Amino acid sequence: MKIDRWRPILCLVLLLALPAPGCTPRSRVRPQKRSYVLTAMREQAPRMTVPETSLRLGALRVSQRFSSRAFVYRLDEDRFQADFYHEFFLAPGALISEETARWLSEAGLFAQVSAGPGPWPPTHLLQGQVVAIYGDYRPGRQPAAFLEIHFWLTDAPGLNQRPLLDRHYRQVIPLQTKAAGALLQGWNLALAAILTDLEAELASLLGSVDSR
Repeated sequence: MKIDRWRPILCLVLLLALPAPGCTPRSRVRPQKRSYVLTAMREQAPRMTVPETSLRLGALRVSQRFSSRAFVYRLDEDRFQADFYHEFFLAPGALISEETARWLSEAGLFAQVSAGPGPWPPTHLLQGQVVAIYGDYRPGRQPAAFLEIHFWLTDAPGLNQRPLLDRHYRQVIPLQTKAAGALLQGWNLALAAILTDLEAELASLLGSVDSR
């Protein structure tokens, strides 16, 4: 039979096609997913508190383009990319809201600061929007951490009133590398610089001074 004649050759071919022991290709190891939080370090001395003032922080909105927890990189003028493996621990708006509330509490400008409804009626309402937060990795440029926030302040309740303060704050922090940790530190510095400027303008409006 012809089949019997070719059977030994077919068996040899199949044996050669099998991987040798210990030579099975290893599965590809995926990068570990990491989560980060923003931290704005305030090093200035507290200011003199303006009596009978209280500040309430409204919800800090985020542009839909940057509202996800994933880090976002700008690759050229029109192209952005989200990083699946590096993300914020919470939504960026929540993290920046917490840091803003903590910063202004430590500043001491207002007798009371709350990030939501509280037991006392606020005298001022601070609202904002994160316009953009991304790593700027466009070719031909030094890598940078980009952060822009729009803040506006009104007398409470702040409905249909002209803002006492209405300003866009933008910071671009140069980076030495494109590593996620370096980008996070750049955002931390950018947020601290923005809150420093915001605090100074609020102090000017309220007539507060440095307590030193």
